[in-house]
Amino acid sequence: RKLKDQLNSNQPYRERMCRELLAVENGFEKVEPRLPKGGPDGGRDVQCSYQGLLCFGAVGFVNDASDSVQHRSQIEQKFKDDLASGLKNASEEGLELKAFVFLTNEGLTPTIRNQLLRHSGDEGIDHCVVYDREILASMLDRPTGYAIRFRYLDIKLKDAEQFDIFNALNSKIDALAEQIAKEKKRSLP
Repeated sequence: RKLKDQLNSNQPYRERMCRELLAVENGFEKVEPRLPKGGPDGGRDVQCSYQGLLCFGAVGFVNDASDSVQHRSQIEQKFKDDLASGLKNASEEGLELKAFVFLTNEGLTPTIRNQLLRHSGDEGIDHCVVYDREILASMLDRPTGYAIRFRYLDIKLKDAEQFDIFNALNSKIDALAEQIAKEKKRSLP
């Protein structure tokens, strides 16, 4: 529910939240903001690398997302406009844009998602990822998303989620300790 309306009219927070989610998502690297406070951003709210390819990202949130035909049409048009603008600006900058990511708080049907993916392919994009509200919610409900969820949507951690975080941290600490032990063995005479 909070993804539908918590960030109404707060485009900087929308973009920051989405940027942080991409930064912890597999395949995305060097996730950088453009102009989250507004202004001409060259068809991209985010610029990053996706599986080694230049990737532009757009954030298409609507106020009080309702999954209505009107909102879905608005999001479809935003996707197409941002993709076209991104491709145009990439070309003008001498860049080859081959990946595009779109994040929205609107719930999209599989048919709409497939149409957007097909459209991006028709425009020369090799890899397109569309994250709608359900996918964003699942990203926020993972240990890597808990802090992002709390920061932007003010959703506090449940006991089980705190346990998940500690387990994830312990696993990372164990892996680092094992790596340090291996390095020490190699450096001994």
